[in-house]
Amino acid sequence: MGIYLNPGAAGFKMSLNSEIFVDKSELLDVTNRYVNTQQRFMCVSRPRRFGKSMAADMLAAYYDCGDDTEELFKGLSISQCKSYRKHLNQYDVLKINMQEFLSRSDDVEGMLTLMQRRILSDLKQKYPEYVREEDLVFAMQDVYSHTKRSFVILIDEWDCLFREYQQDQKAQKKYLDFLRAWLKDQDNVAFAYMTGILPIKKYGSHSALNMFTEYSMTEPGELAAYFGFTENEVKNLCMEYGMDFEEAKAWYDGYGLITHKQDRDICYSMYSPKSVVEAMLRHKFGTYWNQTETYEALKVYIQMNMDGLKDAIVGMLAGESIRINTGTFSNDMTTFATRDDILTLLVHLGYLTYDGILESVSIPNKEVSKEYVNAISTMDWKEEFERNIIKERGEGHMKSLLILGAGGFGQMVKETAIQLGYEEIVFLDDAAFGKDVVGKCCDYTAKYGEYKMAVAAFGNNHTRLFWTDKLLEAGYDVPSIVHPSAIVSPSAVLGPGCFIMQRAVVNTHTHVDRAALVNSGAVVDHDSLVCAGAHVGLGSVVKANCTIEQEKKVEAGEVIFSTRRKIEGVDSRALEDALYAFGFGPQCSYVKPFGEGHINETYAVYMPMEDGTEKPLYVLQRININVFKEPGKVMENIFGVTEFLRDVIRREGGDPDRETLAYIKTKSGETYFEDDEGQPWRCANFIANSVCYQMVERPEQFYQSARSFGHFLKQLGEYPAESLYETIPNFHDTVKRFEAFAQAVERDVKNRARLCRSEIEFALAREKDCGALMSRMEAGVLPLRVTHNDTKLNNILFDAESGKGLCIIDLDTIMPGLAANDFGDSIRFGASTAEEDERDLDKVHFDINLYELYVKGYLEMARDVLTPEELESLPWGARLMTFECGIRFLMDFLQGDTYFKTAYPEHNLVRARTQFRLVQEMEDQFDEMCRIVREC
Repeated sequence: MGIYLNPGAAGFKMSLNSEIFVDKSELLDVTNRYVNTQQRFMCVSRPRRFGKSMAADMLAAYYDCGDDTEELFKGLSISQCKSYRKHLNQYDVLKINMQEFLSRSDDVEGMLTLMQRRILSDLKQKYPEYVREEDLVFAMQDVYSHTKRSFVILIDEWDCLFREYQQDQKAQKKYLDFLRAWLKDQDNVAFAYMTGILPIKKYGSHSALNMFTEYSMTEPGELAAYFGFTENEVKNLCMEYGMDFEEAKAWYDGYGLITHKQDRDICYSMYSPKSVVEAMLRHKFGTYWNQTETYEALKVYIQMNMDGLKDAIVGMLAGESIRINTGTFSNDMTTFATRDDILTLLVHLGYLTYDGILESVSIPNKEVSKEYVNAISTMDWKEEFERNIIKERGEGHMKSLLILGAGGFGQMVKETAIQLGYEEIVFLDDAAFGKDVVGKCCDYTAKYGEYKMAVAAFGNNHTRLFWTDKLLEAGYDVPSIVHPSAIVSPSAVLGPGCFIMQRAVVNTHTHVDRAALVNSGAVVDHDSLVCAGAHVGLGSVVKANCTIEQEKKVEAGEVIFSTRRKIEGVDSRALEDALYAFGFGPQCSYVKPFGEGHINETYAVYMPMEDGTEKPLYVLQRININVFKEPGKVMENIFGVTEFLRDVIRREGGDPDRETLAYIKTKSGETYFEDDEGQPWRCANFIANSVCYQMVERPEQFYQSARSFGHFLKQLGEYPAESLYETIPNFHDTVKRFEAFAQAVERDVKNRARLCRSEIEFALAREKDCGALMSRMEAGVLPLRVTHNDTKLNNILFDAESGKGLCIIDLDTIMPGLAANDFGDSIRFGASTAEEDERDLDKVHFDINLYELYVKGYLEMARDVLTPEELESLPWGARLMTFECGIRFLMDFLQGDTYFKTAYPEHNLVRARTQFRLVQEMEDQFDEMCRIVREC
């Protein structure tokens, strides 16, 4: 046990021994899901005293291989979780507090040097034979290469440097570069967990450590309930300590954190744990949380009074909520472009709570409200604010605005600008006169320097756009003017010099271009485009996905239902909406049906090329929710596996853009789009110069498919199969499939059993075979693998030139399963002499030569990752997958054809008959099938 390497459970024991301990150990069940996955980097940001360090102590105690901590966790909620034993005491843990090293160093260089030296000392003590490097990254690589034991890295107070070196961007960048080099793309890191107050620093719109998934006060994700106390936890404490719950709620409640789930959002009302514990132990409600973050820290930010910050604070003290855009915050304590950036920082510091649904902030509770009152009472805010204005005027930095156009619309803009905090507002106008008109429009160039910010406020669309462009060319900062009563989505984009007037609404992912005007009471719905100089008139409505052309006017009260152009091949609103949701609608040339799968509707999306041609660039699919009832989990599996595959392919020296699918998110960043009928759509890249075969035309194709699926299994050998969702429960559990089939026979809901008596008898006679694989898996003899679960020939793309297998497609059914199942599904499809839809059973035979060819290709790629028991199970996989597919076809026939697409009433019955014919012939040749696997 070292100081930093495998520090043991001392910290967590102190928490367990405390008078008040609230069990948050189910956090470990969440982190366990991401260990040894592409999502293994987590950064948790919360205010001080919200339990971050206690959680880090708990993680260290749990993962630390240098200590047996099972007794500590016995009785905690994690001990009842499925993942509990798998990761308990299995890793070398590095636990560090960055503040410790920063406080003992003069600069960032010294901090990093000291930290590496101390960690290397621990590593050398435990692994003297392996650690010879003085570089931490190389030393950890050397340890891992010899021991194969990976590291769990826990970094507390990760952001201390950003708080103490607020202005030193060079130091900040050096620190981030070190963290990136230490953690990113390192196979020896099983899990990395950072905690701090601030989210990860952004440069532009990008995170500097983009491998981390962040869990913050504005986006807490699935960790919402694990930092701070929930309402039920506080209720229980109040009962135990005889304290009034309603008063505790008034003092310490108010932090609303939301976990988004597939079927619903869960809203947690979180309490400051430090304050609750102190109140319980002292039997007195009061201010406790702020002892570490005093009102002096709060005062620094609120006295900036940027963009009407004062009015916002006063309004919130009166109980109001203020809408903000959190997206522009740079995740530091100095870069503030707007009032919203300061308010977002106050959210992360715990001085405000953020409502993710309404996108608004408010003061959370009585305890925090007192700190605002304390801060303001020491500022003499009114007089200080006035002194600041006088000072700014003397220095020439007053917030002033030059408006071109002093007519009626210009006056409206002036009134709005006053409400937005502009202190000096003057006009340029060719016809108007008055003390606030300081020249003609042509004087705009001469006024540059005296005024930095300007807008063109003309009612005429062409004139407004003309002068806006002139102002931009002259170098003016041309702001968008948004009335305080307007509602603008944080995801909307507002161009320079646009105007959003009283009570107008601009919805999600809408773009309002420069000099455009959305007038009072108008509504522009989601994913629309208001082009430059356009005018959306009073009280008008622009429906979703519309485009208002440049300088066009939507008349007052008019409703624009659609401005979409007709796209060839689009025959439904749902397909059209999907095209627009993924951003293809405005440019798409045409779409046409693509592929011949039984489950999903698939379309090729053709786009115009620079040379004037049109080519398919994307594949758009509607997911069948009768089959895949939780599309979010389907897509999470797919995104996780394909991102992992892309990394593997790069390491192999391949081309990830051609050798695996790249799935595309919607414009709103979702993994799929849900249409108005509740049907999900997803999109992937189209892989050019590839072909797909519905049937084995030449033996070489079947051999290449075997190599492809064998390689697929090998590539995913290190992917944690247990982390995948089982999107179709019991999909290849042949025992349960048989039970469901037997129930379908008994119920006979469509009165079809009379049409297939012999097929039913054939299936029922083979009940005893169904457990041949499942029983071995349950006994731990056969390991779980990442399996495709639909390994037909038509789920492989072949290179059109070489004829070799290129890419595995149709990944909906990616789930944990058995290698034998994937192998068997390929055999039942490809080693048949006829298609599965063949009506003439005399044409349907099991081809043992094709079987041998497939075994050869498959084992050439996968033999070194398969266990002896898995090799032995392969022939059984062929038999059982063929039988299982047969009873699935037959069950679907009995239930009315709800799963597989059919072309005629008895289609599924025909399919069942072909599978049962193959099963019979496999049974007849089973010894030969086993011999081939042994000898290949």
